[in-house]
Amino acid sequence: MFGASPFCRGSLLGLVGVINLALAAILICGVAMTGQFLPHGYGPCGDPRNWNNGSDGRNFFVEADINGSFGDERPGVDNICRRMVTNWVMGIVVL
Repeated sequence: MFGASPFCRGSLLGLVGVINLALAAILICGVAMTGQFLPHGYGPCGDPRNWNNGSDGRNFFVEADINGSFGDERPGVDNICRRMVTNWVMGIVVL
């Protein structure tokens, strides 16, 4: 959308700006919501089985490993945690 800005004039340029603002707001909300259930660094990935367990005692990383949700060539709770934290950090960097 930003690439179209030089070719727009007046109210069309304002519309492009509003669309860009809305997309940025959606990304910010997504990163903030993800930050509620992921560690904010690689430290907790050393023992993710005991990190932020739910009220029913289940752990997100253990469940993902059991279900094979990530299809890694190197499955494991630690690898899933590190990969998710890496993707979350990349989302922050993109913003």
